[in-house]
Amino acid sequence: MNIFAQQDPHLGVVTLVFLAIGICLVAWVAIIERMASGKPVLPYQPRRRVPWQFWDLMAVMFFFISGVTIAIYLLRYFLPLAIIESSNTAAFGRNSASNPIIQLLAAKSWATLLLCGTSAVVVAPIAEEFFFRVLLQGWLEKVDRAWRRSLPNVRRWMPLGVMPIFITSVIFASQHFHKESQMVDVEIFTVLLA
Repeated sequence: MNIFAQQDPHLGVVTLVFLAIGICLVAWVAIIERMASGKPVLPYQPRRRVPWQFWDLMAVMFFFISGVTIAIYLLRYFLPLAIIESSNTAAFGRNSASNPIIQLLAAKSWATLLLCGTSAVVVAPIAEEFFFRVLLQGWLEKVDRAWRRSLPNVRRWMPLGVMPIFITSVIFASQHFHKESQMVDVEIFTVLLA
């Protein structure tokens, strides 16, 4: 018997939602209490200035994006199209479209589940933190310090570190808005995750 069919998905989802709401409420109570007492929510700790410039940042982004694009095209070229189309049609129907990870999890294999879990819990957060917090935010902090020297009025209405964090957060959030996606070749996506 399939272990996925034995569990009630609604109970697990409801439990996770209530757990997340409880954690958020506790965090907001702690934040409001620190603000009311006049303490900073998190103390500002300046870090060492980063050595890279704008063009260094753009080069890293270009090589990362072009590397993924080349890998996708090579996989499409080397994997037989007939196998890809038949597996997608059989598993999801012709007009079905959803998140690629959901498509992979629909296969219900432990290897795919482990691969998706490792990708979503370990690899993606580390890569995102490196690109957004280390590279982009580090460069924006350097720009923020330079602007503060030449524009002293900025110091009065914007605390140090707000601009880099805000811009990085907006760019990061914009990358996580997903519309209904096209069908993804499941075999290609599995190989890309590996």
